[in-house]
Amino acid sequence: ALPPLAFPLLPSGSNTGTVQYDTSSFDNTPIVKNSIQTYNLLPGSLSLSKEICPCTVTLNDYMIWKLTYTNTGNSPLSNVILSEPALPSWLEAYFGAPATPGWFGTGPYTLLIGTLNPGQTSTVFFVVKVVGPIPPNTLSYLNIANITGTDIFDDPQTATANATVFINAA
Repeated sequence: ALPPLAFPLLPSGSNTGTVQYDTSSFDNTPIVKNSIQTYNLLPGSLSLSKEICPCTVTLNDYMIWKLTYTNTGNSPLSNVILSEPALPSWLEAYFGAPATPGWFGTGPYTLLIGTLNPGQTSTVFFVVKVVGPIPPNTLSYLNIANITGTDIFDDPQTATANATVFINAA
């Protein structure tokens, strides 16, 4: 049997590694010499999209923010966290259905995702109510969500997505 191999983690920014090893029998007769294998080690990568429905709101309306995130890389990401920023005073987070359970905070708002495997995608919902008073001359509100995680090189991976809702202050 071949001895176990240890594959050192490559420094940040590297994407390939080469392992070279010799094996021999118990009497030191070479069996395989200088066998080289190359492994492609690529970090995970995040994508995030965001939609707001309805796209126009007024006082006492609810908005559903649909956030879809994906690990577009070929290795897992750990410590993945999705966040929404603090809201202006005329908007209020609503944690009842159809909001995805698990959001916490008072702004910024956070959803702990944990590990995100290669190709894994998920959609979550964040719900906001227009509680007013809506400031004068407010025609729209731009919201920017953020997702972060750590790749196999212990480097941070991030993505942002934004969406605009229009305000009917009538």
